[in-house]
Amino acid sequence: MRTLHGWLALLFALPLLLASVSGALLGFARESDRMFNVDLLAAPFSASPQRSIQHLLAKAREAHPDRRVIGLGLSTTPVDATLVLMEDAVGVRHEVYIHPRTGELRGSRPAQSSLYGLAWRLHTTLLLDETGRWITRLAALGLLLTTLSGMVLRGRAQARGIAARTHPLLGMTSAPVLGIAAATGLLFMAWQPGYGNVQHLIQNTRGAGLELVDPTPALAALQATQPDCTARWIAPLPEGSLRLACEEPHHAGTLGVRWLTWSPGGLLEPDSRATLAGELLYDLHTGELLGMPGRILWVLASLAIPILILGGLASRNARRATTLTQQRP
Repeated sequence: MRTLHGWLALLFALPLLLASVSGALLGFARESDRMFNVDLLAAPFSASPQRSIQHLLAKAREAHPDRRVIGLGLSTTPVDATLVLMEDAVGVRHEVYIHPRTGELRGSRPAQSSLYGLAWRLHTTLLLDETGRWITRLAALGLLLTTLSGMVLRGRAQARGIAARTHPLLGMTSAPVLGIAAATGLLFMAWQPGYGNVQHLIQNTRGAGLELVDPTPALAALQATQPDCTARWIAPLPEGSLRLACEEPHHAGTLGVRWLTWSPGGLLEPDSRATLAGELLYDLHTGELLGMPGRILWVLASLAIPILILGGLASRNARRATTLTQQRP
């Protein structure tokens, strides 16, 4: 078992290092992005009335006539800019930020160049596209097997030396979180349900051949049927339908997000069991199920992986040194 544990850790060491560090970055990428890109993402205070969605979309199209609108992230606080997700002729996605009260164009950037976009691509594909996606799947499986084998070894271990004691202690402490992250990561990559925060939706929204034209009727229907649900994300669907995500007050993670499909005939709520399963899977993988404490705990567990790898090497060297000492006459 010790040999299996060691070879699994060695085989997947590099992809696990990249996935763990990028996963830790994703934990607070949204907050870090706002910190370093205030001029782009923030909306300075203005006493002007709220501009209509059509006005904001027109501003985005006027500034970038060669792009299509494929998503809209509505500002939920007075200091947030409205996000218009656009796609150019070659399929590159751009985030365009507009002041929701003045209509001022705050700026634009490729979606993948943001801190979240870079960390997300590194975490899911190792920047190697489909090949990296398969390596990540194998690494998640390796993390799950390494965690389980480490738990078995911990029950049999007779630790000697600081390294030999610290490594299993840290491993057992982080094992529950790492096991959950590995298992849900495998499920999430297999299912790809499309749930998560707005930055995650930017990376996954279907855009080929679709364009968001006029979401005003959908927002009016949402306000009439779900007055306590604040619209957060809108994206086009085939045949003129729209997909909406709205947030209910006082919730943790994505479990308070309600997903609705709007068509000219009215609002239709998707299958609640599938929606709940997708949201629960995402929240378990990211730690958002427990709110901010969960996110912090998951980030710390991700950062434990490099320490565990180094600790495992130190523990292995300590065992070798002990063996050589005992073999000497």
